[in-house]
Amino acid sequence: MEIITMFLENSGILLVAACVICAVTSIVTEITKGIGFLAKIPTDLEVLVLSVVLTLLAYFAYITYAAVPVVWFHVIAAVLAGFILALVCTRGWNYVINIFKRFLPPGEE
Repeated sequence: MEIITMFLENSGILLVAACVICAVTSIVTEITKGIGFLAKIPTDLEVLVLSVVLTLLAYFAYITYAAVPVVWFHVIAAVLAGFILALVCTRGWNYVINIFKRFLPPGEE
C-alpha cells in the first residue's frame, strides 16, 4: 500500500519525466535518423533503443540524486517504462491510453 501511495504522490513528476523523455527521444531521432548507420536501421528500432536508454539514464540520475540504493526490479520497471515510452513516441498518447482502456471493466471508461 505504501508503494501505491508514493506513486500517487509523485504521479505528476513521473508524467513530466515521461513527457520530457518522449520529447527528447523524438527530437534526437528526427535529427539523427538519416546519419550514418542510423539511416540503415528502422526508425522504430532507433526510437526503442533511445527511449530505453534515456529512461534508464533518468532512473539512475534520480537514484543518485535521492541517494537511494539500486533495486533490480526498479531497473526492470525502468526498461519496461522505456518500451511504453517508445510506443508513445511512435504511435502517440491516445494509442497507449486506448490500450490501457481495454482492460477497464465496461462502463468505467
